[in-house]
Amino acid sequence: AARRGLFHGFVVHLPMLPWTIASSFLSLLLVFRTNASYQRWSEARAVWGSITNTVRDIGRQLSWRSPCRQSVPNALNRLAAFGWALQAHVGGPVITHNCNKQLVKLLGPKDLAVVQASDHKPMALLGLLTTSVDSLEKCPLRRQKLDMGITQLMDNLGKCERIFKTPIPRIYTKHTERFLGVWLATLPIGLYDVLKAPWAMLPSMLVLSVFLLGISELANQIEEPFSILPLDAMCNGIQKSIVEDYHNSQDNFHGQDQPMGDLSDGRSFVAQVLRNRNEPLRHAREAN
Repeated sequence: AARRGLFHGFVVHLPMLPWTIASSFLSLLLVFRTNASYQRWSEARAVWGSITNTVRDIGRQLSWRSPCRQSVPNALNRLAAFGWALQAHVGGPVITHNCNKQLVKLLGPKDLAVVQASDHKPMALLGLLTTSVDSLEKCPLRRQKLDMGITQLMDNLGKCERIFKTPIPRIYTKHTERFLGVWLATLPIGLYDVLKAPWAMLPSMLVLSVFLLGISELANQIEEPFSILPLDAMCNGIQKSIVEDYHNSQDNFHGQDQPMGDLSDGRSFVAQVLRNRNEPLRHAREAN
């Protein structure tokens, strides 16, 4: 329908029913789009939380249990470098350049050459870390536990790659944006009869457009979680906690009076534990 409007012109107007019906479908599209994007962000944050805990746990075991104190710093540097390498693996060119600077600071010349020559830098670091664990920990039981931590890091690496390499299908995003654009562009036709004051059309459309387009932009931003998560702060926090824990362990080792036993054989370690548990019983029998 059309009727004579302001300034002796004609205004096309229709009932609001078509936009009311379409708004239900538009809401479903926006909700699904936002939920899918937030799920990706939440999963990425959980994965990096697991990486932080696993790296700190491996660092704790190496710092406090390894008798070869001279080789522990090199292993911890490899461990701290894993976070930076993973961030560069799932980041853009600028992030990659900044992370490479951190790798140069942490790694020695040989390790740096191996990592830089590898296309998959996080996996190369996990391989170097595996050699450190094999050389530092002689007890099979403890070495197996450390290897389980490295396996957990490998699993988290795969999860990050899955999030990074499988975005939400673009056809769904484009369809939602087209739907929203057409809905907003034609909405004044339905609002003309609803609004009592014609001058309210412009501010009403401005407010609706800002909020609805803001929801769409929010989904676009959190769809790529590695670009908005504070990964620099996480990697720096991991590195600082590893260094602090190592210095605490150094103070503990320097203060020990009794040397550590030889735990190169897992069976002798278990036998030693059993002897310590049975020692009070043997003394009790001798006393009787």
